[in-house]
Amino acid sequence: MKLNDKAKDFLKCLPVSREYGFADLSVLTHAWHESGGFVKIIGLNNYWGIKTPSQSVWNGLVAEVSTHEYEPMLGQETNAQALMRIIKKYGVNNATIIADGKHWKVFLPQKFRDWPTCEQALLWYCDFIKRLYPLAFGNRMNPVKYFSGLVEGKLKYATDPRYVKKLTELYEYLRPAL
Repeated sequence: MKLNDKAKDFLKCLPVSREYGFADLSVLTHAWHESGGFVKIIGLNNYWGIKTPSQSVWNGLVAEVSTHEYEPMLGQETNAQALMRIIKKYGVNNATIIADGKHWKVFLPQKFRDWPTCEQALLWYCDFIKRLYPLAFGNRMNPVKYFSGLVEGKLKYATDPRYVKKLTELYEYLRPAL
């Protein structure tokens, strides 16, 4: 498997996550998925698509990019009603929605956190998972259970209804290659 320079840099930094007891493939698979194989990294070192919510205090680097989310379709709402609901929820001025089965696929601008170094990003990520995703953190040595823990608790890491399946399939692909 050929790796780009950002993927190689990430692999060099990966021992940082071991300090928190993470399995390398748990963190690597999550970063690989969110960054599109380390091709679509947000800013300098946001490998996981971690946003900076408008109500949070964040004094670090910020990058604004267009992203997509999934929102459930509600009853008989029209496209216009759904769009207004979604714009209000995300606090943005514009968005585009496309019907995707039982969900709306929403394209909108969002602000994301960023870090000057890969090591700082990994330290922050590990602490972030520990604080906000206890089911994932408790299973950080078992990648498949880790992925489930990202969406089964109080907070949902992703809105994609196929998120765990995608991460698990990617993990199965990466495991023998790395």
